[in-house]
Amino acid sequence: MNKSYTHFSKMERYELFILKKKGYYQKDIAKVLNKSPSSISRELKRNLVNWEYIPDKADHKAYVRRKYSKSYSLKIISNLKLKEFIHTRTKSKYYWTPKMIANRINLGLEKEFIWISICFKTIYNYINNSIYWQELKQYMFSNMAKWSKKAKRKWKHIIPNMISIKNRPIEADLRKEIWHFEFDTMWSIRSDKAKITWWIDRFSRKVFLHKVSRLNKAMKYGFKFITNQNKWIIKTWTFDRWVENVNYSSLNIETFFCDAYSGWQKGSIEQAFLRLRRFINKKSSIQMLSNYKIHKYQDLLNNMPMECLNWKTPNEIFNEHN
Repeated sequence: MNKSYTHFSKMERYELFILKKKGYYQKDIAKVLNKSPSSISRELKRNLVNWEYIPDKADHKAYVRRKYSKSYSLKIISNLKLKEFIHTRTKSKYYWTPKMIANRINLGLEKEFIWISICFKTIYNYINNSIYWQELKQYMFSNMAKWSKKAKRKWKHIIPNMISIKNRPIEADLRKEIWHFEFDTMWSIRSDKAKITWWIDRFSRKVFLHKVSRLNKAMKYGFKFITNQNKWIIKTWTFDRWVENVNYSSLNIETFFCDAYSGWQKGSIEQAFLRLRRFINKKSSIQMLSNYKIHKYQDLLNNMPMECLNWKTPNEIFNEHN
């Protein structure tokens, strides 16, 4: 008869102990406990203490093994403070991923868990196998479409006097200091006239977002952004070759342009796009979003730990070097 596998309970361990003391064979004990003979054999081998089977100690030994196993998440379940921290950071106020949470804890950046070490896979297992899956899955990253290489196309130059990104200073290329920015615009459905303008500091990955009513106002707002921040010393801009950047010379800042169809040369802002798509998908309307909501998303992105920053947040890095 087929039996579904279940862990031994404490009561079953006591029964096993008594039957073994009375001299029953393992096959007979298995019939009494409705277990397979191999389960009885495995239980007796795994949970011996000083070559003796004692129910209380066997139960504790099994508990510890399950607690620290990779496939089970008792480490989280048994620590209510850690469990609450994972739930809070995963949900809508922070949108942290399990990898962000685990590495923040392991690097000692979360002072209340300084003595705890945890793998991000353990947190994923906890979310996938717990009763909270339906509650937490909506905050996980969605599957991204795979990028496919497109055929090269000839580029029609529409921006005068462009300086190639290959001439950009080494401080900007190697991310040695702050105030080197990348710029881009984001849109969703084609019928929307409104766009989101982006600035991202290459060193700290701190982002600045703002909604503009039309594409041709993106550069005007960029100029306003600079003139209103007199204390900021922006050293370089990096743009792509789209039409909204045609008036770049009005910024009076050293500006460099990516090669044609080479968005990967603005890697910081492209990665930030992917993170923002968790909140604004391609089918949603930017026209319906307020700047207040967009600035909320900006704060979320700037307070997310990043692997490239050794699991610090962009705000932490920016403030340290400002």
